[in-house]
Amino acid sequence: MSRRDLESVAVRIGDMEYGDEIPEYIQAFAKNRKVVICYGGSDDLFEMRGASDEELGAWIGDKGGVKAFKSTHGREIIAEWCRYGTISWTYKTDIPSESFIINEDGRPYCIGLVFRAEDGEEWGEGI
Repeated sequence: MSRRDLESVAVRIGDMEYGDEIPEYIQAFAKNRKVVICYGGSDDLFEMRGASDEELGAWIGDKGGVKAFKSTHGREIIAEWCRYGTISWTYKTDIPSESFIINEDGRPYCIGLVFRAEDGEEWGEGI
């Protein structure tokens, strides 16, 4: 799996519209290359597609804030709700990754991430 695979997935889903599902062919491409696509849904979901297919609860609160998600391999992604103006979800991690934007009505709704999965890795809150 190369950096180019991460970039390829990020470019293919960049500028998606909120509410649209990631096309099956992109999910299959990501899964075959062990790439995870993560993004926010609604005000309470942390979605993972591709090499991982998970939907984790991410309710933070009405006023914004952060929530940590950890993997069984010790990796971490910080979900940020309403921390940057009109963007609902952003993510921070030290995992090598590429970002992409999901729009809602022509404005950024979420800045998601794509990164390489590790074999046997599972994600959750406080694992």
